[in-house]
Amino acid sequence: LGHVLSILWYFGLPSRDGTHLDNKFIRMRGNLDQANERVSHYQRQLKYKLQAAMELGILEDDRSAPAEGNFIPSLTPTGLILRKVLKNRLRKCDLSFPFEGDVPSSRMAQNEEFYNGLLLQAAVKSDAAKKVVWDVLLGMRTVQQMLAFLYHVIRKDTIERSVIYEQFFQAPFVKRFCEQEGIEEATLEAAKRRCPFLLNILASCGVLVSERSCVHVNVLLLIPPLMQAHSREEESKVLARLASIKKAWPDKADTLDSEDLSILRELFGPEFLTEKYHLTRLQIHER
Repeated sequence: LGHVLSILWYFGLPSRDGTHLDNKFIRMRGNLDQANERVSHYQRQLKYKLQAAMELGILEDDRSAPAEGNFIPSLTPTGLILRKVLKNRLRKCDLSFPFEGDVPSSRMAQNEEFYNGLLLQAAVKSDAAKKVVWDVLLGMRTVQQMLAFLYHVIRKDTIERSVIYEQFFQAPFVKRFCEQEGIEEATLEAAKRRCPFLLNILASCGVLVSERSCVHVNVLLLIPPLMQAHSREEESKVLARLASIKKAWPDKADTLDSEDLSILRELFGPEFLTEKYHLTRLQIHER
């Protein structure tokens, strides 16, 4: 998330010349520096960080731009709004990548907990900021899939990281998404690189607390995609189901009709909306 916040800050400046996000380091479509291996390695790594910002919707997606030439993205309207909300916090942080000679390093001044906390505190201090931040973070499809994996599949409050790394990309809905998007099947090593980013996003929303070997899920954060009985279900039905949970939480299952209760317990487990359910705190976010 520190890398994403760095992109958010620097792409909103009048110029990035001479920084770690100088246009000379941006190579979205090949053409890596052939003369300097260290530069080409950084260009490749930066591409992945820019793609993460694109997936969050804060940077223009290169897939929607003309195929010819090297694409240099700009902040999207969503990115500009998020930057405005976080501006006072971001300007107080060192969001640079330190240079090692003439090539930047991806190491940042603070650890990942710092950047998770920055976003978490922004949401705590202001409901308006919370809506903007959560709209962006929870709008990312793979973040929604990680929530579904934790709530629908694992259904525990303490989860070993190794379980997440081994099983997340094997979940049927994740495999289906990767196939549809043409994403190469993740190896265990790839999962160890990709999953922590998603877990950091959920930590920054207050869903979980990370430790070295496990995560502790402490909030049931419900969003409409988690409530669907199937992918083509009408939005009105999903939102109505979400509203019914507000009234039924934590253990008034008898206030729901039998069809909704059956759907919810199929999704979240047979103990959902009973005193035995493993989560006691509820948050609901609707875009």
